[in-house]
Amino acid sequence: MNELRARSLHSADTLAARSGESVWIGTAHEGGRSSSTTCSAPTRAPRSCGWAAICRSHASGVGKTLLAFDHGLRRPRGPAPRFTDRTLTESSALAAELYEIRQRGWAASVDERTEGESAIGAPIRDGSGRVVGAVSIAGRTDRLTEAGLPRAALAAQVTDAARDISSALLH
Repeated sequence: MNELRARSLHSADTLAARSGESVWIGTAHEGGRSSSTTCSAPTRAPRSCGWAAICRSHASGVGKTLLAFDHGLRRPRGPAPRFTDRTLTESSALAAELYEIRQRGWAASVDERTEGESAIGAPIRDGSGRVVGAVSIAGRTDRLTEAGLPRAALAAQVTDAARDISSALLH
């Protein structure tokens, strides 16, 4: 995680400045969870860089990205824990969502972990194409979505940052 975080700082800063949101970098953690660290944040929401969260993967931008791209996280068996009314808890609904994430190349968590907070994430790949982590932005739902859906321009910014970080891992 340290090398990934070090190589992602420039792209994370750029993404935070462009999106105006906090940027998270995450990797898989045993037990169906993802570990995240806040790498950059805009001035309106200052946070320090360091270990910030270990959360259930089925309800976060980083976690859903890692689950979708089979990054060693176990999908919840049976009903997953519910955090809000929008949390996907049934394994069939989660499997369908993960398929959609793989098709479009990015994940979204809209009010799934905490009401009023959302995230958009994309996979970070190593030189062989294997997913080694994820980058996401997180913030208030009213800033990240429009009519209940993730803003396409923000999803594009996150996927661009993921590509940039993946490239930085090659050097």
